Amino acid sequence: MASDSLDPVSTSCEHLFDVLGTLHEKSNQEKFILDHIKKYASRDIQIDDFRSNLEWFNVSRPLSLNNDLRGKIVVLDFFTYCCINCMHILPQLKQLEEQYSVQDGLVVVGVHSAKFDNEKDSANILAAVQRYNITHPVVNDSDGTMWQNLGISCWPTLVIIGPNGEVLFILVGEGHKNDILVFVKTALNYYKNYGQLLDHSLPLAPAVHILPELKGLLFFPGKVACIGIDIQGVDGAHYKALNNNNDTSSAISKPEEAVNNNSISQEDGDPERLAVSDTGHHRIIVFRTSGRIEHVIGGDEPGFIDGTFQDARFQSPQGVVFRSPSLLYIADTENHAIREVNLQTLHVRTLVGSSSQGLNVVGGAQLTEQVISSPWDLCLVSSSLITESSALEESDRDVLLIAMAGLHQIWALFLNETTWWKGKLYPAGTFTAVVGSGKEENRNNSYPHAAGFAQPSGLSVANELQAVFVADSESSTIRKISLTDGKVSAVVGGDRSPFNLFSFGDRDGKQFDAKLQHPLGVAWCNQDKTLYIADSYNHKLKAVSVPNNVCTTVLGSGKPGNSAGHYERPDNVELNEPGGLCVSHDSQRLYVADTNNHCIKVVYLKDKIIEKLTILLPPECKQQPESKNMTGTILPSELAISSDGGEISLFISVTLNDGITLTDMAPQKWALEFPDPSWSANTYGGEYEQEMTLCIVVPKQKQASSNSFSVSYRLYVCREHSECSVRDFHFLLTVVYTEDAPTRVIHYLSHVVGLH
Repeated sequence: MASDSLDPVSTSCEHLFDVLGTLHEKSNQEKFILDHIKKYASRDIQIDDFRSNLEWFNVSRPLSLNNDLRGKIVVLDFFTYCCINCMHILPQLKQLEEQYSVQDGLVVVGVHSAKFDNEKDSANILAAVQRYNITHPVVNDSDGTMWQNLGISCWPTLVIIGPNGEVLFILVGEGHKNDILVFVKTALNYYKNYGQLLDHSLPLAPAVHILPELKGLLFFPGKVACIGIDIQGVDGAHYKALNNNNDTSSAISKPEEAVNNNSISQEDGDPERLAVSDTGHHRIIVFRTSGRIEHVIGGDEPGFIDGTFQDARFQSPQGVVFRSPSLLYIADTENHAIREVNLQTLHVRTLVGSSSQGLNVVGGAQLTEQVISSPWDLCLVSSSLITESSALEESDRDVLLIAMAGLHQIWALFLNETTWWKGKLYPAGTFTAVVGSGKEENRNNSYPHAAGFAQPSGLSVANELQAVFVADSESSTIRKISLTDGKVSAVVGGDRSPFNLFSFGDRDGKQFDAKLQHPLGVAWCNQDKTLYIADSYNHKLKAVSVPNNVCTTVLGSGKPGNSAGHYERPDNVELNEPGGLCVSHDSQRLYVADTNNHCIKVVYLKDKIIEKLTILLPPECKQQPESKNMTGTILPSELAISSDGGEISLFISVTLNDGITLTDMAPQKWALEFPDPSWSANTYGGEYEQEMTLCIVVPKQKQASSNSFSVSYRLYVCREHSECSVRDFHFLLTVVYTEDAPTRVIHYLSHVVGLH
């Protein structure tokens, strides 16, 4: 069918939108839509069937418009998986599918029409189908045949066709949720009354759970952040209400002077804490460089809930950034919110947003009332960089910058009262757009609000340059924002024209001669004065020499794969759509969120050696710990807590008797065992420490559950120049629930280890 055949439908739909906007009564809207359907149901405006050689997902065989989809209202979703606007309508399509089934007569079909070369590959589309939990049929129209035949001009576009293949309705772009819901409802009722809907099923075979065999703990990790923890011990955090009120929804946590807390003290050879957004699992994982997990925050199911680490819920989180070793911020992307995680209090709360997407490009509303759109990455900067360049302490970083991918802007949350560009004063807690017009462009400009971005997805600050680097994914560029005046300038990639968002490729070179393909992450390394890039769709790591803006490949073959090791040729290394980067606090290592390989990899920058980081799961919860199942010494104790549950701060001291030493090279381990998964802690096991603190979250009293848990040790000890022995011992704690007991309890345990 020629593309101009759709012109009358498109024109009529534009008029329909205008009229619907003036009709407030749903009955009037449905009547007007019904007249539109009757008009085009009688016309022979039909589209050609899918080509026979296309690859399909979520079905066991290819579908046909003339056969399988005959007798159905079909919503064709023309999308490409990199597109943030396409992501925004997926929840709307999911809602539509939950409301009307295939048997009811509705079928949604995704027609994947790639923008980037990398998106034409069916294996990459399958990964995107899994990542975004798309369960309806998807076809890979890799050559864009149906796109061209219908004259589709932008992503996303929805084409709704009737049970006889007639084109009824066309929706371009996002923001039509109510229109599509009322249109589909009216169309289903109309054709059902005429007996034209069929209730046959389709050969659905969802691919969401078909994953690589060695997926491991992570599922499409998006971003990774790291921070050194050998700075004056560990910080605490306290809450200060903004505007001198007690409303905790508007409170900003901020670091204060370090306090003594051994649960996050420095360990030999393990002086760094990392956080990864486990995007596909809708959670945050905090761990040490050794891979030992300290916290699992959130759950496998998406949601929008504040509270304890166990109760909290996220939805496809991306950006993570530490403000201190025990305080981090999260870009909760599909909840359209900024969240705060406090590792000291084991609590998650929302700073900005309410889970509803908004199109406001200015900001300035109350924090939890401000609607935003798909925050993708975060970085912390100091307002002092506006006027001077200096080495910063972590607590000096008082402005949180947000790459607002859905609005094509950079926003700022001012954590303290701040004087920003042109001497403008922002009170603490102000949240506003600071760079970008909101137009999807590749526009550099001396005036920050006149610049244009195209789905900014990565941020990194270079203090000594007084600049923030931006991975602008849809323009395939790296851009730089001056922190002294907000000027936006080109670094590498893209085209000089602000309107050309298709200047991409894989080529090393200087500034515009260099070509990237949908980069998602950037990380500045102070030591070698290099900006590292996650060139996602080229499956490479690249580096930019600043200030001459020369881009070169560091690692990656250019093809998706999964390898890591001691390679003589870095171009043999295989990655698969890496999405996030961070540089270690000593500038020796680069951590990579290798998204489609479901893992974190470590690049040793001096030798360009890369390896996979093994993240160690906490011990699985065992059944009720009873003394009869334990070997070694049992050290029982009791403590009382409220029947509503609460928190236990457990201070443990384990020392060695005089003349006793730990056996060299032997594993010295401890493990925490709970009666069931409703109990949780800040950490579940690890290497022996003489003193440590555990923070235990105790659930509400249950009738049919044990109230005992244990902390078990196995130490290998020797008497100097003499015999050796294995010492097993267990602190067995029984929680006594009492109505008038406190909800917060401090308990001390100690034991001296001997040879016998």
